[in-house]
Amino acid sequence: MRICSKLRVLEASLKSWKENMALDEALMILSDLPVLRVYPSRFEGVIIGRFQQLEDEIYYKTCIEDEIEVVRRISGGGSVFKVPNGEINYSLILPLKDFPIFLDVKKAYMLILFRIKKALESMFDDVEISIYPGSNDLVINNQKISGNAQARKYNKVLVHGTVLISINKDRMFRYIKMPREKYLARGFSHPEDFVTDLVTHSRRRYEVETICDNFIKFFDRWLNLSIYYDSLTVEEKSLTCELVQSKYSNPEWLFNRRYERRDLP
Repeated sequence: MRICSKLRVLEASLKSWKENMALDEALMILSDLPVLRVYPSRFEGVIIGRFQQLEDEIYYKTCIEDEIEVVRRISGGGSVFKVPNGEINYSLILPLKDFPIFLDVKKAYMLILFRIKKALESMFDDVEISIYPGSNDLVINNQKISGNAQARKYNKVLVHGTVLISINKDRMFRYIKMPREKYLARGFSHPEDFVTDLVTHSRRRYEVETICDNFIKFFDRWLNLSIYYDSLTVEEKSLTCELVQSKYSNPEWLFNRRYERRDLP
């Protein structure tokens, strides 16, 4: 029997990508309730997946020269360039004991992708959005508009991702490397064709905050939980700051060099 009856919605978007990634992990550790964050990107950054090799995935030297923040997250998946006011991000954290279907990685992706698809189609009703077979991507004409990733720790599941509303491809591919086989597999001749955004295909225009609000409503209906808005606790803020210092700012973590933090459950 499910114990959870409420969905805790946090409007917190922090001042750096290190802080945002650390907050996701802090909430996994501390929160007993389902938690949802939906927020627009406010600053540039590059975020790489847990198992990626940094130099293989991004132009790290260029990031440093341009003062672009680079962060490794705890979930899998690929590298992402964050676009200020051009995309929205979500993080959903669920206790696995109350949502056992999320123990299955593929089912979890299908559930999340279908819900995001429906939320977007309710606003951008003049485009056809689909789930790319065998992937964690939403696409328009096989071009990626949303990437999503998962992590399972602390008896919770974290599912988080990004939806591209309006992007600058020249800026993106200044920092992100795209393996040739990846874009060729989808029938594209150039890496820039692998991704797209909603404003390229849709006549609908919305403020990013409006899209975020719509996302929250769709997650609320889907999970059948009573939504309530909340702020971060003192303990959550403290652990987020500690994780930024000890982990997400640590070169051992960034470069994937056997980083291990031993004092967490």
